[in-house]
Amino acid sequence: MTDSVAAIYNREDYPSMSHPTGHPSIMAASAIFGGLRTSHVPTSRILEIGCASGHHILPIAAAFPDASLTAVDLSNHAIEKAKSIAQSAKITNVQFLCADIKNWRPSAHQYDYIIAHGFFSWVDDEAKSALLDICQHALTPNGVAMISYNTQPGWALRQPLREMTNALRHMPACKNSSILALDLIESAMEGTDTDYGKYLISLIKDAKAKGEQQLKFDDLGPINDPCYFSQFVQWCQAAGLKYVSESDIALSNPAMLPEGAKSLLPNLRNDPLLQQQLADFFTGRTFRTSLICRADANLWQPTWEEVAEYSIELLMPIPATGNPITDRIAEVIHQQQPDCVPMRALLADIQTCDPEQAVTVILQLAQLGILRLRSIPYRRLQSMPEHPRLSLLNEHYLKAGLSIVDALHNPCKIAPSDRKVLLNCNGINSFDDIMRQCAEEKQVQSAHALLQFMNDRGLLC
Repeated sequence: MTDSVAAIYNREDYPSMSHPTGHPSIMAASAIFGGLRTSHVPTSRILEIGCASGHHILPIAAAFPDASLTAVDLSNHAIEKAKSIAQSAKITNVQFLCADIKNWRPSAHQYDYIIAHGFFSWVDDEAKSALLDICQHALTPNGVAMISYNTQPGWALRQPLREMTNALRHMPACKNSSILALDLIESAMEGTDTDYGKYLISLIKDAKAKGEQQLKFDDLGPINDPCYFSQFVQWCQAAGLKYVSESDIALSNPAMLPEGAKSLLPNLRNDPLLQQQLADFFTGRTFRTSLICRADANLWQPTWEEVAEYSIELLMPIPATGNPITDRIAEVIHQQQPDCVPMRALLADIQTCDPEQAVTVILQLAQLGILRLRSIPYRRLQSMPEHPRLSLLNEHYLKAGLSIVDALHNPCKIAPSDRKVLLNCNGINSFDDIMRQCAEEKQVQSAHALLQFMNDRGLLC
């Protein structure tokens, strides 16, 4: 890894984040779209490359105490911090290692799931090759790896903004701040009425929303090396790996394409990888979370019965369509919110519908980003705990001012006023005690809504 990359990771903290598409439950469900049945997540062996301080891997370890996890990062400071958090949260099934993956190899065929989020496009070619070599060497025969990366041609339009921002932030007026440099460019574009100007302003707003710290590592990091999807697939093939699917299957949905592209792509049904590359071209896609497996893994076309073994997470309300199957599915799923709905249970509830057609509708809704499939269902506590508390891990994050992580692996930013309420959820105070404390500060209604929200998200125990 280049000295500039190593320097920034050892000098500064990478922002603490969790990534739902890098959760093994979602990886497993998405892999079935590519015909790969992976191992049972709760007892699996999981590796994360580029774990930083463990904000992604630690909630997974806490959720699956019978799983065995390993997490690797170049930064000794980040690894020591991750170890300290794990100790304070009493999480004992994850091992943190400080290592440069160019010089580190795990045992052969050791891992069922490998996660490398925010790594591939931000390291040099030698580290890229090392990551793919680890995946080929360490994955089990039916193991899957998720690698995220920036993609061309979408990123080609962002590259000039990256270069200009890096140049301007060294001006005295910008005080080495990327946000101030972006503000300067945005103010210079004020009043523009050209398509390019409007697009550039949208890119600036998107970049600013990430915040100063994340920009240092990602968009404006020492290395930002986007590639074409076809290049990524070729590199995988050369390393003894093959493409399975995307962890976020909604981003591969043909329905999102222009009408002309929809008519072209079916002519390429015998070349699905070219279909995907053309889709990136037509949509200007900038980012992928690709799932890969060993080249000798056996992939097949899954049956509807196999797909029906997974569970459904609702991401947004299902609109009324007038289609009796779709509307009946929507009715059952909406009734059980915020729980995930096992597909088998759903099919049992809609016995008047043809099960194969129902599964087809569910997959279409997943491709539209309305639903998401998971291998492990989430079910909330049916009632508010008498003495609510956060997990030890989320309690640590709350006290540190970091995002807490819900049962579906979504990050939750907590406002300072809400943090005070949640710190009273210590397992000693009863729910009524907490409400009385809030009554004194005239916060009962908002506190009650907050705790109900927290319980619905699986954050209270």
